[in-house]
Amino acid sequence: MSRLNIYCIIFALIIASGNLDAQNINPRASFQVNIGLPVNTTNKAFKGIMQGLVNGSTHFQYTLDNTLCFGLGVNYSYFTLNEFKVSEKIKGGLQMGSLFAKVGQEKFHTSNFGTDIGIKAGYNFSVFNSDSLTSQGNRNEISRNFYIEPQVGIMLTMDENTSIKLAVGYVFQDFGFSPSLMGLSSNNGFDSANFNKITQYLTIGFGYTHYFKTRK
Repeated sequence: MSRLNIYCIIFALIIASGNLDAQNINPRASFQVNIGLPVNTTNKAFKGIMQGLVNGSTHFQYTLDNTLCFGLGVNYSYFTLNEFKVSEKIKGGLQMGSLFAKVGQEKFHTSNFGTDIGIKAGYNFSVFNSDSLTSQGNRNEISRNFYIEPQVGIMLTMDENTSIKLAVGYVFQDFGFSPSLMGLSSNNGFDSANFNKITQYLTIGFGYTHYFKTRK
C-alpha cells in the first residue's frame, strides 16, 4: 500500500470520528501545523534519483472580516537519494528549510466545512549531504533561492476552536538540480540540458489549526 493511500485512509478515519455538529468557526488569529509527503514532478534528474520523505510547515495566520488572510511561517522538506536509482554506492539527502509569507482566502462555507486557498512565497535554503561529498572534503553543498507554493486546503471543524485540513500544494524552487550536487561523478544517464529547469514537487498532507479567537 502506498503512503498516499495510507494518508487517505487516515484522513477518512479522522472525518468519521469528528464532531459533525461542531459550531461554525469564523476565523481570526490562528496557529497552523501541516505534515505530509513531497512528490517529485520535475526536473528529470531530481525526479529520477531523489525520493521525497517528509514535508512540514507551521505558521501564524490572521483572517480579515472579508475572508482575506495573511500568514508568516517556516517550512521544511526532506528528500533522500534513492540508492537503487544511481550507478554509484552513495547515501545522502537534500534538506530544504524555508521562511515564507502567505496570502489567501480562509472561509467556512458551512458549520463543518471550509476552504483555505492561498500562495506561500519566501526564501529557501537547500542543503545537499552525501558520503561522497564528505569524502571529497565538502561537508555539504548549500543553495539559496526563492520559492513559491500555491496551496488548496479543505477544512473540517472539530470544535469551535479547532479544525483539521487536507492540503495540496505545488512548489516551485528557483534552482536547477543535477546529480553532481549530491556528489555523483556522472550524470547517471540524464541529459544535462534539463539540469537548469527549476525544481518542482507536489505536496500532499494533513493540517491542524487552532483558532485563538473567533468572531461572533
